[in-house]
Amino acid sequence: MAAANTVELTSADRVLFPDDGITKGDLFEYYRAVAPIIVPHLKDRPFTMKRYPHGITGAVFFQQQAAKRRTRERAARVSSTLLSSTRRKRCCSWCRTTAST
Repeated sequence: MAAANTVELTSADRVLFPDDGITKGDLFEYYRAVAPIIVPHLKDRPFTMKRYPHGITGAVFFQQQAAKRRTRERAARVSSTLLSSTRRKRCCSWCRTTAST
């Protein structure tokens, strides 16, 4: 089990961008390098993840709504004038992260 503020990386050698040979581990290391600069600007903001579970040439889906059950995940109510609704969105709630591979 990961400790608080720790991210566990699985399949670090999985190729995400075949044309460039960039792996999941490469992308993880890039995000870890820029985290001190970017994370303070993301803290407590709602976000949407665009996910490619079968690689960039496979089907894609957007993951944005927070879990309906109570979790440690932070969430915010976001209104949409286009949809005339309010939805519970995930929020970036981490301040510091360390890596565990």
